[in-house]
Amino acid sequence: MHSAWLDTANIDHPTCVSTRFYPGEPLNEHHRTAGNLAVALHSVPGSKTVSAAYRFPSANSLAILVATTDRPARHPIPMPASEDEIPDHIRHRPPVPLQTPRPLVLCVPQLRSGVNLSRLVRLAGCCGITRMIASGNVKIDPTIARDATSVVRIDRHRSLQPQLLQLRRDGFQLVGLEQSSHSQNLHEFRFPHRVALCLGHERDGMDPETMRIMDALIEIPVYGVPYSYNVVTAATMALYEYCRQFPAG
Repeated sequence: MHSAWLDTANIDHPTCVSTRFYPGEPLNEHHRTAGNLAVALHSVPGSKTVSAAYRFPSANSLAILVATTDRPARHPIPMPASEDEIPDHIRHRPPVPLQTPRPLVLCVPQLRSGVNLSRLVRLAGCCGITRMIASGNVKIDPTIARDATSVVRIDRHRSLQPQLLQLRRDGFQLVGLEQSSHSQNLHEFRFPHRVALCLGHERDGMDPETMRIMDALIEIPVYGVPYSYNVVTAATMALYEYCRQFPAG
């Protein structure tokens, strides 16, 4: 008689089952933890699978469960023989050294939230970006930005557009992170090395005048609702992809 593992989760409520049983054996209370048994456990002749169906009391629905006897064996975690064998825990590894400074400038319009701006400063510091351009009322919370305030230079300007045009004259390509009918998928976009990454406003996105001067627009696929990411979340994904493409700087 083969044993099997049954793993499932209540489709409506996060009640999980992970139990071992033998097909045909009497069910105990542990087997019933997911709900009321509606169909008895049974095995299919000549098959390695067993199945069961549970009716959950909290929902008028059935969940069909399938388990296999091919589940890998569970191995205990090896323990050190003595305390001398326990390695020291390193919570923060030192930064990965860059061969050259990153030629990326993060350009930020006036945001509604100083928290978002402070988080962007911390993000820039973690990605090895040393320059940001921000417009409007710029207030950085050092408890959020942390040590990045000492390594990221923040140029403050009343308007962003003149600074973007100057960056283009300095040899930077302007890439906007914004959803539009002409945006390219971030998964397929190849970043220019020397780039000014321009973000949009949290609620209003990127204004049409700024979009018109962009050399390229990129967007991040959304797989559910709401239809867009938070500005810091989107910037994190875009900057991580840039760092992945140019790991040395």
